[in-house]
Amino acid sequence: MTKIGIMGGTFDPIHIGHLILAMEAINYKKLDEVWFVPTGKPNFKQDKKVTDKFLRLEMVKIATQNNPKFKVFDYEVKNDNITYSNDTMKYLRENYDFDFYFIMGEDSLLSVEDWKNSKEFLENTKILACIRRIEENSKLDLKIDELNRKGYSVEKVPTTFLDISSTMIRKKAYDNDDFRYFVTDEVYRFIKRKKLYEDCRY
Repeated sequence: MTKIGIMGGTFDPIHIGHLILAMEAINYKKLDEVWFVPTGKPNFKQDKKVTDKFLRLEMVKIATQNNPKFKVFDYEVKNDNITYSNDTMKYLRENYDFDFYFIMGEDSLLSVEDWKNSKEFLENTKILACIRRIEENSKLDLKIDELNRKGYSVEKVPTTFLDISSTMIRKKAYDNDDFRYFVTDEVYRFIKRKKLYEDCRY
């Protein structure tokens, strides 16, 4: 069966860390593709300003366009309501006959049991957990063991430690610092052309 990795996120902006984690997941689990799923209306950032969803979608398309194993799935962007990972995974299972794996970073996995409908999500989703920060490594291992003891399916993807965040990039853009190597060249030019993140730090 075709194996598809699902990488959700605000992607504000998408950066090389996202792309590397997707590549590492492909290598580890021999995935056929990774589908990037930009959130439309993020449930956990309702009190924060988020870049227009179509601009974020465009950045994801630009960043992934040169890798045939990377696809963009705009299901959540097309949804005007607040989006939840459990709903997206349920939709995917009901509409595609693929073997899906949900890719997430350590920060998401550590809080996954606080998500809406987390029990349903964990019972029906195979998770690939990626570590970005070495100082969180032991916490991630403990959480993976805890979730697997509960009968859920969580695997740790061996990854290079690369502590890059979208917040860091937005701050650099706001401060007029050079951030060109944190994103692809095409995304960098898009951000500069659209003057994203220059007038508001968030």
